Amino acid sequence: MNYIIFDLEATCWNGYTPDRTSEIIEIGAVKINGFGEVKGEYNRFVKPILHPILSPFCKELTHIEQGDVDKAKSFENVIDEFKDWIGVYDDENYLLCSWGRFDKTMLITDCQLHDLESEWCEEHINLKKHYREIRKLSKPIEKNHRQGRFRI
Repeated sequence: MNYIIFDLEATCWNGYTPDRTSEIIEIGAVKINGFGEVKGEYNRFVKPILHPILSPFCKELTHIEQGDVDKAKSFENVIDEFKDWIGVYDDENYLLCSWGRFDKTMLITDCQLHDLESEWCEEHINLKKHYREIRKLSKPIEKNHRQGRFRI
């Protein structure tokens, strides 16, 4: 079994923007086998189609420059490479893992946006949830970005 620990960056804006849909602009991942050995790394930028110009907020938050996404491949091409790297096409056993639900949701949403099947990314481990359970932590303090306040 390979564990694919991945992290996504997506288009974003400062404040609530109901008229804008976020898209993946970067996929980073590490492949780890059942013994905890790193078997590979993956990192690609993705060219957004709905809002191809990154907001100043997005560039500052992600440290991704406009030129990075301008010269990137389309989501369809990058996700095909990613699936190949994971081993989806070779029927390798894998499990996707990320810190929180956002990355899984974003991956499925972008597959739907581009009319691609998303069954390959449905099974997922939320590392944040499991870490909290293992460490017996109460709900962490999170910053409410809309109001600029902290909440429990």
